[in-house]
Amino acid sequence: ADGSESGTAGTSAAGETREIRAVVRPWLQDFTASYLRHYSATSQFICITHRRGTMEEADVLYGVTMPEQGISKLLTINVNEMAEQLSI
Repeated sequence: ADGSESGTAGTSAAGETREIRAVVRPWLQDFTASYLRHYSATSQFICITHRRGTMEEADVLYGVTMPEQGISKLLTINVNEMAEQLSI
């Protein structure tokens, strides 16, 4: 790997944990995003990524920012609610 991978771990309804590593190949990133969307009806996923395409498939985005040295803040964006508020 070249250090630019996106890792995703999910737990199925049966309690199984799966991990996906998507190397920087556009078709694989698209496949990963589609996989997450398909199984999100029956599973929950935690996806750590900076990839726009993967984030575009998310229902909720979480982020951590450090507005001041030593102080972290958690940001939460519910994508569906945001789209509704913006009428998009």
